[in-house]
Amino acid sequence: SSAAVGSLSAGTYTVTVTDLNGCSVVSNVAITKRPPPKVGIVPVAATCVQAGDSLCIQFFGSGSVPSKLGGYLWSFGTGDTSGKFIPPVYCYKKAGNYSVTLSSKDTTGCSSDTTIILDVKLKPWADFIYNPYPAQEGVVTNLVNQSVNSDSWAWNFDDPKSGIDSTSQGKNPVHTFGDTGVYCVKLTATLSTSGCSAVDVGCIHVVHTLCSLSDSIPNVFTPNNDAINDEFVVKSNGMQYVTCEIFDRWGIKVTDFNALTSKWTGKLGGGSPAPEGTYFYTISGTCINDKKLVAHGFLTLLR
Repeated sequence: SSAAVGSLSAGTYTVTVTDLNGCSVVSNVAITKRPPPKVGIVPVAATCVQAGDSLCIQFFGSGSVPSKLGGYLWSFGTGDTSGKFIPPVYCYKKAGNYSVTLSSKDTTGCSSDTTIILDVKLKPWADFIYNPYPAQEGVVTNLVNQSVNSDSWAWNFDDPKSGIDSTSQGKNPVHTFGDTGVYCVKLTATLSTSGCSAVDVGCIHVVHTLCSLSDSIPNVFTPNNDAINDEFVVKSNGMQYVTCEIFDRWGIKVTDFNALTSKWTGKLGGGSPAPEGTYFYTISGTCINDKKLVAHGFLTLLR
């Protein structure tokens, strides 16, 4: 027969066995205690994951284990596990707190485990666009913030000549580039609740101001109410003011108008129809960067 005794400390014990006939045997038994496995997890730095993306982390165990190792078991806090001895890589698909546990058991059944809390934080997505396109020197450029999961922003316009205006903390700032060239604008988007940040850099090619009066100013028009070529229209681009003056063949001004909002319909200042003939026009304009433009020429009115 046999008997089992548990919860004994390490040491030497005297064991006496007596049979049914009263015969006894005495023996000394030494009990040794095997140390349990000693395991740990190397700390993981604060981590951030973008929505819709994955954050992959390689975990490393630490400490020592007995030579008769039964195995490792990693638990990643999501229900997934790994029994690989090689440091595993696990990918988290969303933010949250995860209990990561490393367990070890030797061949005698002795076991040990350790747990860390992994804080996977939400990371913003930084992005922006700008208008007008192309960006022009001396013209206000609008920066349109398209970042998500962020509540504070830091802009650097890569324009040191603009001094303190080369940076901004606004959500949708504006900036005026004074010279042509390539400016690599940096946007840092931050989510205050997680402390995570994301960066987007976009290079803006700034060209000379696209300010012009049309090269196709009409030289003939026919204000006869047939809905064909009835108006003298001055087209322009990038202008803040455009004024047109019309003179008759003797140099007398017959009318003037704001060419950005109006056109000449072939009538004199009093509203009566202007007679057929040749007229002279002078167009004066101011670009949005304050550059001045002038054009003039002859115009024939037919009915």
